[in-house]
Amino acid sequence: MHSFSTLPAPLRNLKLDCKGPIVYGKVCELRLTQKFRLSVAVAASGLLTLSGFWLHSERTSLLAEKQEQAKNLVAVPCSIIAQQYRLEKEGRLSREEAQSRAIESLRNIRYDGNN
Repeated sequence: MHSFSTLPAPLRNLKLDCKGPIVYGKVCELRLTQKFRLSVAVAASGLLTLSGFWLHSERTSLLAEKQEQAKNLVAVPCSIIAQQYRLEKEGRLSREEAQSRAIESLRNIRYDGNN
């Protein structure tokens, strides 16, 4: 047990024997290298946990983006077909002409270059 006369009054009678409620188990009895290894292990496990949460978040974000891309890929051809159908119903095009124009328009669509 150590006491320091230069410390403020509340801290003068502070016991440094590792038997307080802050220290759990036998951490005080470990050598310095063991304490260092323990702190590195705790830090590494914290980093792994944070990495896991980050990876889960990134995966969720990427899946949402892919779903949005799929919706957009389907929306454009559907709108082309709907437009040709509307022109046929209004009598501006024959059924065959509307179908051939829709097919030709869909054939010319390219996403991300040559897909």
